[in-house]
Amino acid sequence: LFVTSKFGKIWRLPVSEMDDKSVDAEDVEVTEVFEIPHRMCLNGARGLGGIAIHPDYPSKPYIYVFHNHDKYRDCSSSMDMDEGPVNRMSRWTLNSDLKSIDEDSELVMFETRRLNTQTHNSGYIAFGNDGNVYVTVGEAGTKKAKSTDGTPYPMAFDVTL
Repeated sequence: LFVTSKFGKIWRLPVSEMDDKSVDAEDVEVTEVFEIPHRMCLNGARGLGGIAIHPDYPSKPYIYVFHNHDKYRDCSSSMDMDEGPVNRMSRWTLNSDLKSIDEDSELVMFETRRLNTQTHNSGYIAFGNDGNVYVTVGEAGTKKAKSTDGTPYPMAFDVTL
């Protein structure tokens, strides 16, 4: 079982020990596995948004993480479309001990456009029956697009790889 925090930390809890009713929860060894190594903006709903383990874990020891990335050193939420950080979908590889992540193994799968608000960042990650990985990316709270009658509506991101 992997547990995350908004602040970019990932811990591993040994499920086999937790299933044993005779083990006191205070005696379960919680291991910090990883901390996202680059800058993140943490204002509002920003931060680590989602995590998923490859369905063939541990034979495919990949962890997928959707997180906020302060790519431009700009955590602004000014509503200016040219300001703010991005959200990033990355894949990292667990080391052979399955208790730590190789910091140099990051594969950036995609980044969103710049986020000019602090909300609606989403980040739910799941694997489909087709073997593909899917992530919800939200619409970052934007309402810049307008319908033909002038009504503003959210602009959802559509990222297809």
